[in-house]
Amino acid sequence: MRYRICFFYTGRGKTVMKKTNEASKQTGLTKRTLQYYDTQGLISVERNSINHRVYEQNTLDRIWEILLYKEIDLGLKEIKQLLDSTEEQKNLYLKQQKEMIEGRIIDLKIQIEFILMLQKYGIPKVPMESEGVTYLEKIKEIKEEMKKVILKRKK
Repeated sequence: MRYRICFFYTGRGKTVMKKTNEASKQTGLTKRTLQYYDTQGLISVERNSINHRVYEQNTLDRIWEILLYKEIDLGLKEIKQLLDSTEEQKNLYLKQQKEMIEGRIIDLKIQIEFILMLQKYGIPKVPMESEGVTYLEKIKEIKEEMKKVILKRKK
């Protein structure tokens, strides 16, 4: 007969120990994902006397942090580095991530403006050779003008 060992948080200083099934239910992750996080070193999971994985509260807290970082589109390698970073390093990285996303948002807005331009005016005239710009340079000029307009709207 197998005994199911599970400790629940009952107050300050008490240990929470959950088996994989219970941790899976609480986190919404599959058992395989939890095992993968363990083998990749993202979490540290203890084993009980019958060699089953058991999850302590600090491990569940770490899973929560992993899931939050996944929501901002970070890969597991980046997440692992962040988990082992100081708060100052995390904040700096998150600031850089935010700035990168803001840059992508501007790029997407430029694409939207490009689409609107094409819908409203059709395909612009091909740059004349006498203008001294390549097609790509002309497109870059158009996009820079659009970016200026977008950034002006932002203020």
